[in-house]
Amino acid sequence: MSRKHVAWLLAGLLPISAGCQSARIVTKSEDGGVIAIPANNDMWPFHYRTKAEELLARECPEGYVIELEEEYVTGQATATDVEDTSRTQQITKNASVTLNSTQTNTTTSNVTEWRIHYRKKTPEDE
Repeated sequence: MSRKHVAWLLAGLLPISAGCQSARIVTKSEDGGVIAIPANNDMWPFHYRTKAEELLARECPEGYVIELEEEYVTGQATATDVEDTSRTQQITKNASVTLNSTQTNTTTSNVTEWRIHYRKKTPEDE
């Protein structure tokens, strides 16, 4: 398997490894806070949205109001693809020369999570 294929395989596994992470509290105050999930979906087997709603229900047993939802950049990931090296050997009357050539492609992308800003429901919200 070439290095390029290994890099793409590892890049494909990154979202799966993020699946070990579930809903988490980013900030919390007396009247609300922010919950983060790896992605805003509820697809099997991770069910991120369901886990976020369960955490919201535990944090706000009397109810909650979602104030804002956003994709939040937490960092960057850089991947480098190295193409196969080509070698050319030139033989002349007096010397032998080997020329090496490698092509490299580097890409950088944002790493994100989904954040849910919430507050506890008040009687005015009824």
